[in-house]
Amino acid sequence: MSLIHERKLLSKEMKESDLVTSAIEVITKLEKKHNRYQVDGFDNDKYCATNPKYGKHFVVDLIAKTCSCMVWQLGGIRCVHAIAVIRPLRPSRESWSKWCNPYVHAEAFKGTYAGSIYPFDNEEDWGKLSYEDQYLPPPVERKAVRPKKQRIRDEDEERASSIRKCKLCNNPGHNQRTCPERPDKQSKKRKRKSKSRNTGGVAENEGQTVEGQVQPPQAPEGQVPPQAVSKGGRGSRGGRGG
Repeated sequence: MSLIHERKLLSKEMKESDLVTSAIEVITKLEKKHNRYQVDGFDNDKYCATNPKYGKHFVVDLIAKTCSCMVWQLGGIRCVHAIAVIRPLRPSRESWSKWCNPYVHAEAFKGTYAGSIYPFDNEEDWGKLSYEDQYLPPPVERKAVRPKKQRIRDEDEERASSIRKCKLCNNPGHNQRTCPERPDKQSKKRKRKSKSRNTGGVAENEGQTVEGQVQPPQAPEGQVPPQAVSKGGRGSRGGRGG
């Protein structure tokens, strides 16, 4: 509110045929660089501004108010190339408003801040709203079908594919859990291989006798070996001792 009032007072000090203060400051800085370019005319109201140091050239059209650098068209304030072309042709005291966009003129600035914003009343002075004056949100209507999870894509967008893609290797056809490059999966395979090797070594040791171990005496045919009889006199298979 106070900002609008300050801008309104500032607009009264401007001339109607002049530019806004910020545009004048930009033009003043660019005018100091106009001698860096060499200007050559090649057509009616068309000139070429060349920078001898870098060897770059820019085409300036005074009727269309365009430049090949696109700064004049985008910002509305003529660029340094246009200044290098217009400065020798322009009278010394003529305003730059003729070569700039109307949006940066003082008239547009005055029209922008012509209105006013009035302050609100105190809260205790506000009137109470009735139920009819209240604006409630619309009722939520839920359909019987399952809601869509995927967003509606535009016509120029690619359709969503149903092919699974792994997050680890970014290859299609599997997910992260079944990825062959998963580190914990490789460690499990290594554990299984080492376990199978250990079990195979134990089986081989059981089939072989240890060197230096005394073998029990073998009993003749038809007799029970002495180790098969327990202390109680009963055989290992539940029979009575002989």
